[in-house]
Amino acid sequence: NAVTTTIRLLSTLLSRHAIIVDPSTAPAESDVPTIRYAADDVPGQNRIPIDREFWTVFAETGTAASPTHTIEWQQSTYPAWSLTSGDGPPDPVAASFFHYARLEERTPPKLDNHGRFRAHDSWLVTHGLVERPMVHEYAHGLARHLGLAAPALRLWPGDHGFAIAFTHDIDRMQMHGSWSRELRSIGGSLLRGDGIATTRRRLADRRAVARRDAPDPYATLERIVNYHRAHEFGATFFWIATEPSAKDADYRCDSPEMSTTIRELSAPPFECGLHGSYESYRDADALRAQRTMLEQAAGVAVRATRQHYLRFAPAETWTAQANAGLTVDSTLGFAERIGFRAGLAVPFRPWSCENDAPHDLWEVPLVMMDVTLKEYMRLDPERSIERSQKMIDALHRIGGGVSLLWHNSSLNDVDWPEWDTVFDAWLQETRRRGGWGTTVGALADHWATHVRELGNDA
Repeated sequence: NAVTTTIRLLSTLLSRHAIIVDPSTAPAESDVPTIRYAADDVPGQNRIPIDREFWTVFAETGTAASPTHTIEWQQSTYPAWSLTSGDGPPDPVAASFFHYARLEERTPPKLDNHGRFRAHDSWLVTHGLVERPMVHEYAHGLARHLGLAAPALRLWPGDHGFAIAFTHDIDRMQMHGSWSRELRSIGGSLLRGDGIATTRRRLADRRAVARRDAPDPYATLERIVNYHRAHEFGATFFWIATEPSAKDADYRCDSPEMSTTIRELSAPPFECGLHGSYESYRDADALRAQRTMLEQAAGVAVRATRQHYLRFAPAETWTAQANAGLTVDSTLGFAERIGFRAGLAVPFRPWSCENDAPHDLWEVPLVMMDVTLKEYMRLDPERSIERSQKMIDALHRIGGGVSLLWHNSSLNDVDWPEWDTVFDAWLQETRRRGGWGTTVGALADHWATHVRELGNDA
């Protein structure tokens, strides 16, 4: 199942249908490109070698050891566990499955302070490849090896060349809370290197808000909506639906004021999504209760989700989300680095090692986040725009479809001065290059239809 699922995934990236047959019943001749995925050569047949070490360990343990080799083939870099002989190719199926199934995350050497897999423990990060959609490269390398034409790239509605689901996590609606919270925030800001000028702006703004001379800096939802409407783009807003707390939201989604706001931002072209609470990433019951609470507040069905703080466990999170009735997730991105955590730049059904089959849920990869650029990668707005343009350029080249994240709290001029130019650049560059700006639900639905029409959803 792992092999056939991965072959169908690679075929989908090439806009082709995969026919998988037993070698004993395969026709001697065929009018379509044929690959023998096997351990041994057969004269006259085009063979891709099986990486024996990888598949043996996976069959025995349900996971994989760290790759012991890297192989350059067809203009790309592959992880490998068995060395190929001569000039033979590596195993693109094993390499793709390793990234796609997130096997390295099942046995991490260490987790960070939020219980997350650390970006610098990823094979893609350590090899400087995380900002390249590597599984797409493997598929294209396989196509060149077979002499196939490049795949069609305009796969999105309206003949758009690529797609971006713009998303907004609504963690906090107010910058200024109690003095104890204010001091914690100031301390964190200073530790991140924001400088004393930011602290002065924050304290001056606190006084202005207290005197009602200015709105709270986090009251940016109307501004976000205006940005999207100016470009005729959709967006998904992810709301926390639990009791206010230090680790979660500072609002109740079912309060009259918040319920009105959420309902207004749940109508097309916008979408209402659940921002699963800090402790919910392995808890189906908690996610189900939060989904019900948000649906009652929004007055619409909720099926899209993203976990708070991007907390994620490969063996548990997708299962908990699916069991809670959620069908689209967009958690899978690194907090510390922009890029393609699973090597994929399109929605996919995540692999379940426990069920030996894909989950009944679509993952829309998260490839770029505001906090990643400013607080983890320590970039200024100008350099962030440069990196953002390169990321959108990569999506444009391959015709990908992913999500980007900008918090409402990051569109303020107190501790994020001039960063609105970065968000505006995301929107403008997407429009300039002919991208489709949409919601995670619409993006996942469109790609699911594409997979089904190719016949690769078996």
